[in-house]
Amino acid sequence: MAAPIPTPPATDDLTGSETLAKLTGWPITRPPLLQSSAIAASILGPVVLERYRAGAMRMQALPQGAQEILSAATNPNIDVVPFIVVVQRDQAVVGELTRIANSAVYRGFDPVTSVRDAVIRMGLEESTRIASMVASRSLFQARSQHLYALAPPLWDELSLHGLATAYGAAWLTKRLKVNDPAVAFMAGLFHNIGRAVVLHILLPLIHEPDVPIRADEDTCRLVCDRIHHEVGSEQLLYFNMPPEVVSVCEHASDLDLPGERVFTLHHVVRLVSGLLALEQRKSEQPELQAIVAQSITALKLPKNILPLLHQEMLSLADKVRVVLNQPVQGRAPTA
Repeated sequence: MAAPIPTPPATDDLTGSETLAKLTGWPITRPPLLQSSAIAASILGPVVLERYRAGAMRMQALPQGAQEILSAATNPNIDVVPFIVVVQRDQAVVGELTRIANSAVYRGFDPVTSVRDAVIRMGLEESTRIASMVASRSLFQARSQHLYALAPPLWDELSLHGLATAYGAAWLTKRLKVNDPAVAFMAGLFHNIGRAVVLHILLPLIHEPDVPIRADEDTCRLVCDRIHHEVGSEQLLYFNMPPEVVSVCEHASDLDLPGERVFTLHHVVRLVSGLLALEQRKSEQPELQAIVAQSITALKLPKNILPLLHQEMLSLADKVRVVLNQPVQGRAPTA
């Protein structure tokens, strides 16, 4: 039997934390994180990890069709015809590719009715990315409507954040001329896959009648921040993902990740993911802010580029919202 969960101290004291402006020069401020949230997360994290290790939740193996699509997406020599052959084996992906090709992002004069036309309209590179997203989307979704209803914003953020990070990592990798944008896309897409597993365990846990902790959305995000890399890297090994993708996930939350060239891809994904997450959060996240600052330094980016980079990430996120049929949302205040 699992050990009982202790009751956290009753406190609403605020923790002191440096602003992102002090860390990086970016003038963005948020209210401090409640100390009670940090305490609750420190208690819940080990409990969720223990239940995961005990087999409380495991992702199913990727379907063969999804594996083939992801393999094609990371193949630098893939051509249009072989890619279309792979996609046509999965009618769900076929339907989504044609729908997205007809969306406001890619719409042309004539409607797209086939995979071939969709690939021609969107381009091979973009089509492989969209197909990868569609093939793996179920991994980021709640397994039941009841579980989704426990925290809709967290589930909606999960798929949006993963895909937006994927696009952002590929974009930044290409701009910096480091690594392979296709691998960067895959690393960005799966860097937070462990959050889905954590949410599947955490959300029912905090609704158990004998659990003395009632966690808000900020607390749930903090629990995910602290343990998703351990859970996610194990899942990606199970999925036989490329070593670079597994490593990015494994080191996603490291506070002292070296700046050596071997970690360039890690810092690209961490920077993009951190900027997007800080936009979503309503309170300061000192550890997340420190990771963003560290990655800026490791990539040798001037601090004054951060606002421009931030705006580019938001534009990519809006594009992803359109692709996912999510409404484009208003911006949180940045000053």
